[in-house]
Amino acid sequence: MDFSDWRQGQPEQNIFNDIKSAILDKRVISFNYFNNQKEYVFRYIQPLKLVFKSKAWYVYGFCMLRNDCRLFKLTRIEQLKITEEQFTPPEVIPKVDTFIKQENLITGTLKFDKQVAFRVYDEFSRDCITEENDFLVVKTLFPNNDVFYSYLFSFGEYVEVLEPREMRESIQRQIKKIQEKYKT
Repeated sequence: MDFSDWRQGQPEQNIFNDIKSAILDKRVISFNYFNNQKEYVFRYIQPLKLVFKSKAWYVYGFCMLRNDCRLFKLTRIEQLKITEEQFTPPEVIPKVDTFIKQENLITGTLKFDKQVAFRVYDEFSRDCITEENDFLVVKTLFPNNDVFYSYLFSFGEYVEVLEPREMRESIQRQIKKIQEKYKT
């Protein structure tokens, strides 16, 4: 697998290969993990499989801390170690929950400049995209959270939130905060 990207780094490739080896050799792995609560937690798991989900690689395994199977995003793993401890994987690996949580979704409309059409067609379903002059308009459900706003900002000047009004106002507030940082 080729993990090349703009960062030109090797860490994710190395982590992927090391975890793949641990799975094949049935060896327990340990690592520090940066979780959703913005804290590092030491994890000790029996790796069962590598999973590609939502444009990222994860290791799925039995977490000894939680005493349950969990997914861990490879880019959040640090100080990975393959231990000498071996384990016997279950005959049937529990199903990986690949469902993306759909909480707090809102219907929204975004207007994209056609300069970013390649991304729009890559990242949105064709049935929610309409062409209007030099723009692509996307109307669909969006998560109403900071991760989505960061995603929108990745389009820079080439996207405008048309609706809902609350989303437009939130973007305006965030732009003002960003402007404050660059006043000097």
